[in-house]
Amino acid sequence: MATPNVSGTESALRGAAQGLSLGFADEITGGVESLLSDKTYDQARNESRENY
Repeated sequence: MATPNVSGTESALRGAAQGLSLGFADEITGGVESLLSDKTYDQARNESRENY
């Protein structure tokens, strides 16, 4: 698996989102992205998990 190129700021924001959403940020992100794109929920969620 390739390591994503994520800045320190983005990493901090993603960590804060995970904490504030009680660990459901990747599921929420996947749901929203699947509604706004042609990706399935599973595809969008898995991509989000790779980035967290």
